[in-house]
Amino acid sequence: MREMFWNLKEFIDEIFFLIHNLLNSLHLIYIKLINRKLIKRSNSRFIKHNNNIDDVIIVANGPSSSHCKVRKGAKLIFVNFGYQHSAFIEAINPVLVVVDKKLSNGSWSIKMLTDAYDLNPTVQFAFGGHLLKSQDVRDFANSYRSCFIFTDLNFTRFSKTTKYRLGDIAVGGGATESAIMLAVSLGAKKLNVFGFDGNNVVLGLAGLDTHFYGSDPMKDWRNPKFVARELRFLSYFIDKNRYLSDYLAALEIELINNTDTEYMKRHQKTDEER
Repeated sequence: MREMFWNLKEFIDEIFFLIHNLLNSLHLIYIKLINRKLIKRSNSRFIKHNNNIDDVIIVANGPSSSHCKVRKGAKLIFVNFGYQHSAFIEAINPVLVVVDKKLSNGSWSIKMLTDAYDLNPTVQFAFGGHLLKSQDVRDFANSYRSCFIFTDLNFTRFSKTTKYRLGDIAVGGGATESAIMLAVSLGAKKLNVFGFDGNNVVLGLAGLDTHFYGSDPMKDWRNPKFVARELRFLSYFIDKNRYLSDYLAALEIELINNTDTEYMKRHQKTDEER
């Protein structure tokens, strides 16, 4: 009986996520319409330089990303403050994915982008479409090699496994999930991911560093209300990545998660599990 009610709760949660995705899609369609010239110019230029990539390494910001090494010929994709990673400086034409609204609401300074460029002038930027609301981001994209990706926030059991193209509105998630979908849109069939450590909740509760560069100062793990919220997010995070696994499997894309966290080692199911 308890399991039945839990399954019902999960189903209702996903209905709410689906509604949220639909509302978010409508908002993104509006943003695309009013910025269509900038998007077309930026994305066509980005595709020209990055289309049909094969060997992709995605470097998320969890501590296990410290295991990542630059491999000759591989396309490296970093997220948010990942430009501080030692591999970023060595990479040729890396991509920095930033989708967090903190960049548009003033919590993060636009200087993080120029800092990334100063460290590696070959960097290319991929912004979440909703960041087009920021004049600073629009100005930056006009001056630096950039593209825009349009992703909803949640994978659910209702997510359709249609082919994703750069600039399409499709399922995505946070920065790492958006980086995965960016690689998919560019033709990648095998992805190696480092530092995707499971929302960092377990590490934060243990008092350990939650990122390769330390811990997020905006997260207070001593606050019980914050911890309770993060534990709920962790549950949703695991669920969404189960559906992400199914999504990638349907597209015949192999994703290898090179992380120390046991339940995050692989997204894709084994042949026996399928």
